[in-house]
Amino acid sequence: MVCSGSCSCTNGGSDCERSAENFPCCALLQGEYGLKDIYLGVPVKLGKNGIEQIIELKLTEDEMKLVHASAQSVKERWMCLTT
Repeated sequence: MVCSGSCSCTNGGSDCERSAENFPCCALLQGEYGLKDIYLGVPVKLGKNGIEQIIELKLTEDEMKLVHASAQSVKERWMCLTT
C-alpha cells in the first residue's frame, strides 16, 4: 500500500482524507507557464481521479526563463529519442 501526504497507514488501511491535496507531479501543460503540449513537473491539485488542477505559481522573469529552458531540454531529448 502506498500512502503520502496526510495519510497514515494502519493494518493495511489508511485514514486518508478524501479531499484533494497539492503535490509536485508531471503533467501535460496546455498553456500553463506559457507552454503547450509538453509534460513537465509542476505543482498540481491531486484528487481521487488524478490531476484536478495545475497550479500556476507566480514566477520571476528569471524563474520563468529556467522553466522554459527545462521545457526546451525535454523537447530536445524527445526529438533525439523519436528520430
